[in-house]
Amino acid sequence: MKISEEFCGLATISHGTYMETLPVAGMTVREVRDRLGDRFEIPTQARPYIQARQVAEDTTIHEGQVLGFVRIAGEKGRG
Repeated sequence: MKISEEFCGLATISHGTYMETLPVAGMTVREVRDRLGDRFEIPTQARPYIQARQVAEDTTIHEGQVLGFVRIAGEKGRG
C-alpha cells in the first residue's frame, strides 16, 4: 500500500496483533487512523499512544516513533 510521496520517514503503527513500519512520518494520528484504520482494524474508541504516552488526534508522527492504538480493558461494547 502506497501512502503518499510526501511522507517518506518510517514510523511503526500497531494495534492488537498488527504491527508494521510504514512511511507515515509527517502524518497526524487522525490521518493514520483514517487511512489505515481498516487495515489495522482500529476501532474509533481506541486511544492513540506514541512512545507509551497518550496523544491527541492532531499529534504529528515523527520518524522512528511507535504509534499504538489501544482499547482500555472493560470498554468492549461500551457505547
